[in-house]
Amino acid sequence: MADEKELGAWKVYKRDVDFMEEARERMAKSRIIHRAKEHQWGKSGHRPNSRSVVLVDESTGFNAKTMMSFLGEIPPGGKGDGHRHNCEAIIYIVKGKGYTILNEARYDWEEGDSLFVPPNAWHQHFNSSAKDPAWYYAVTTLPLLKSMDIFEMEGSKEEKDRLRREAEEGKIS
Repeated sequence: MADEKELGAWKVYKRDVDFMEEARERMAKSRIIHRAKEHQWGKSGHRPNSRSVVLVDESTGFNAKTMMSFLGEIPPGGKGDGHRHNCEAIIYIVKGKGYTILNEARYDWEEGDSLFVPPNAWHQHFNSSAKDPAWYYAVTTLPLLKSMDIFEMEGSKEEKDRLRREAEEGKIS
């Protein structure tokens, strides 16, 4: 008769085999493409002056476990709210011209440029044009950190004050 250690090891092995089989099934059912006509534009979460659309993410039917992507717009003369998060982000400027303040340093960007936002770096994006929107495509490791229950995000003092005011005015709950 097998001892308890052997049975325990068998249970772990069986759990892992089952997990691999379930992962294969999830991958077989995963979406592969997100069509433009499916875009669901909305206010960009913590960036009320911007809008975005989540493209590749579990919430849009993809079996993406370690990264997600979205397309964002900053209106003419607009800016995103300052914030930081402990996930990495890569941002590609699709259209427009502007700058990002990252840990108090300014980085000017234009169409075709790429930015890397390291974990926990305070950053805020600005559109330099008074007439044209700026568009960017971002990929982050947010799902990876969420899967480990270690994702963190923090808005700037300005952002926290704005959210508190809106809550007091009944604009958000």
